[in-house]
Amino acid sequence: MKKVSILALVIVIAVGGGYAYTYSQVNNALQSIEMEFYDITLGGFSLIPPSLDITVALLCSNPTRYEIELSGNIDIYYGDSYITTFEISDVIRANGHSVIECPFHLSSISIVNLILEGFDDWTYSSSITAIHRIFGIIPVVVTKSL
Repeated sequence: MKKVSILALVIVIAVGGGYAYTYSQVNNALQSIEMEFYDITLGGFSLIPPSLDITVALLCSNPTRYEIELSGNIDIYYGDSYITTFEISDVIRANGHSVIECPFHLSSISIVNLILEGFDDWTYSSSITAIHRIFGIIPVVVTKSL
């Protein structure tokens, strides 16, 4: 009976240690993920009523050796004005990158302001969650705000 208890304790310590190590590695990977504006595409412009279709593309790079399942919310702002929120879900390969497209429709006088100001005051804030699975089974989850 004592050997079974010792074996069970060794297994628990090994699994716990493996989880802690993987959590640390996934946390470091998430801290290393870089997100930046990649492209802005305009379409569907109308003067009456004022409306415009916009797609903001974000480039998300993963310079680590871990494949990361990325999910979260991205809030898009133009200047101080909140525009919209997107839910994202993507897999970013190890040492890879992914383009996340965020399409939306604007229909107001604020479109005139965007045109006059030159579309150069875009910002975003985000809360993203990265998941990596130990042995493809046990999820290790880390959340970060950008």
